[in-house]
Amino acid sequence: MKPLIGITLDWQKDGSFSKRPHYALRTHYFDAVAAAGGLGFGIPYQKDMIADYVARCDGFLSPGGECASPAEWYVAEEQKDGQGGSPYDVSPRVAFELALTRAFLDAGKPVLGICQGMQQLGGMHGCKMTGDVHSYLKTDINHAPGITPPENYAYDVTIEKGSRLCGIVGTETLPVNTAHREALVTAGPGVRISARSADGCIQAIELENHAFAIGIQWHPEYFINAETRGHQKIFEALVAAAGK
Repeated sequence: MKPLIGITLDWQKDGSFSKRPHYALRTHYFDAVAAAGGLGFGIPYQKDMIADYVARCDGFLSPGGECASPAEWYVAEEQKDGQGGSPYDVSPRVAFELALTRAFLDAGKPVLGICQGMQQLGGMHGCKMTGDVHSYLKTDINHAPGITPPENYAYDVTIEKGSRLCGIVGTETLPVNTAHREALVTAGPGVRISARSADGCIQAIELENHAFAIGIQWHPEYFINAETRGHQKIFEALVAAAGK
C-alpha cells in the first residue's frame, strides 16, 4: 500500500466557495505527494481525532497559509499589547496544527513543513520570526507573494553542505519561487538552518534530533514536473521516510 501522508487543510471564514467557514487547499500538495508515490489525506480540525490521524497516517505535511502565529514567536521589537507582528488574522488552524505536529513528531513520523508550515515547525522549537521580512532584513529581494508567479523561479537558495536537505536534493544551489511576507530570523535549540537566500533570509530548517523533520520556505509543490528535480525529491524523501 502507498504511504498515507496527512496534509492539514487550510481554513477560510468566508470566501468565493462559501460565505460560511470552510476548508480549502490547493491541489498542488496532493499532486506532489501522489507523484512521489504517496497517498495524500486532507486533515480537518478535529482535535479529539489527533491520535487517530497520527496512528493512521505514515507521515505529515504542513502546507502554506496566511495565519497569525503565536505572538511570542515574533521578535521583541514587533510585539505590542500582547500581539505579534503578523499581517494576518488569527485562525483556528494554528492551535490545532501545533498539537497535530507535536503528535506526529512524538510518534517519530516524518514531518515536512512548507512556507507557514516551516515557520510553525521553527516557532514551536524556539525560533524567532518577523512579520515583515523586507523591513527586518532591509533586503532588495522581494519575497512577497504575487510579485513572481509561483510557477516561476525567483532566485537561488544556498543549501548547507552536509545537511539532510542537501543530501535529499543533491545540490548546494537550487532555484526556487517565493511567496512570503513573514520569515524565521533565528534558530532555536536543536534547529539547524539548512538553506538561505542571498540576503540571508532563512529558507530551510531541520530538527537535529528527528530522523525527518524538515521545513522549506518556498513552494516546491509547483515544480513536480520541472527539469530541476530537487523539488520533487523533497516529496519523494518524505514518502520514502513514511514508508519505512
